[in-house]
Amino acid sequence: MKEEKSFYIPDDGKGCLLSIAAEENITDNYRSILMQIVEDILEETDRNVESIVLRGSLAYGGFIEGISDLDLVIFPAKNADLSKERLGKLAAEESQRYKELFSLVDLSVEQIDRIGYDWTCNRLWLNLKLTGITIYGEDLLKNLPVCIKGKGLSDDIFRQTIKDSEECLEWISQKKKMHYMGEERGADFLCVWFMRNIIRGFGAVILQKKNIFTMHLTTCCLEMSKLYPEYEELILRVWTAERSPLKRWDELLQLCQEVLDMYRSLYQL
Repeated sequence: MKEEKSFYIPDDGKGCLLSIAAEENITDNYRSILMQIVEDILEETDRNVESIVLRGSLAYGGFIEGISDLDLVIFPAKNADLSKERLGKLAAEESQRYKELFSLVDLSVEQIDRIGYDWTCNRLWLNLKLTGITIYGEDLLKNLPVCIKGKGLSDDIFRQTIKDSEECLEWISQKKKMHYMGEERGADFLCVWFMRNIIRGFGAVILQKKNIFTMHLTTCCLEMSKLYPEYEELILRVWTAERSPLKRWDELLQLCQEVLDMYRSLYQL
């Protein structure tokens, strides 16, 4: 597992987690690309957009060119009904245009009033609140509930990880191809989706055991390997599969089942 810069989410001393996103993490070159994509989004939506937020590694400084995604969250203007089909097609075009820079350009449309209040949105809420930067329109992030470090947060992440992983495992067992961002995706896409979900779920285990919080993929795997050296080989396989996805359905199904069994058992320790 390659050592990378580690990323931990700080708190205010009272358990309230703080954002690690910062404008200075975005280089001039990437800022120019972001603004071009924002303009493409505005044209595609007839400018019926209240806010666009950059979230993830490019915002907090963990971006790896050619490996990391570009994640943009679009909040529509009031009463606007944005076409997800049109935005999916745009995302596919942007992904192709910038394929040397981003593994995927992900454009999602969300309703701000659900985030942080519905536990099924916890992953997005954490990503927005802790790694998000508003790059167009009104800054809606300040209105989201705070993230409190502790057992409640750990339990919520665990439940969401189990739910999402079981659903993904069912798709893998059925060799179910998905349509995502305007394109058909196979085993390799589901492999990355599953592994990223599990790795983020490792954050719940780390929070429970060490009272520190991270959502960074490599940092999560390194911390888990320290906590559970007996699972180091399997954790390394998870990290490797996220970076070099498996393409065979049978190999993917076997690994995912092993990983999910490990994750369930670790959270109960």
